[in-house]
Amino acid sequence: RLDSTLSMRNATFCLEPPGLTPGRSSIVTALLLGCIPVFFAKEQDSLWPLHLGSWLDNARLFIHADHLLNAQNPTLFLRKALLSVPPARIAAMQKAIHAHAYRLQYSMNDMPGDALEVLLRGIHAASFTNVTTTLVQPTKRIRNRIRRKN
Repeated sequence: RLDSTLSMRNATFCLEPPGLTPGRSSIVTALLLGCIPVFFAKEQDSLWPLHLGSWLDNARLFIHADHLLNAQNPTLFLRKALLSVPPARIAAMQKAIHAHAYRLQYSMNDMPGDALEVLLRGIHAASFTNVTTTLVQPTKRIRNRIRRKN
């Protein structure tokens, strides 16, 4: 485990193929260690929306699994794809990771914006959305019934 963590910390890209599900704990580990995750399934972009939000687009690389699997030499295809990423884009992705990855960490000490705070803020926001929906929807239904009767 320590060897893989050190490898991720020293790597530029971390391959994150989906398994039985698109989510993998190593995605979070990679981001916390500053490694750019390489996704192969579009479903991976919608993981942990509260924590990853819109910044993930600027912090990950996507290679369509079909392109990789249909390549004559998948290893060579992947190598070329990774080597073709311009250094400026790599630097921008690493900067985005550095600026936002803490949102995935459940800190031992009180750290503003950590994973716990992100989660609690999301729950809080969702509770108000549901209250509004619950209060507004019946009113709309009643108005629609009245309109239909007239």
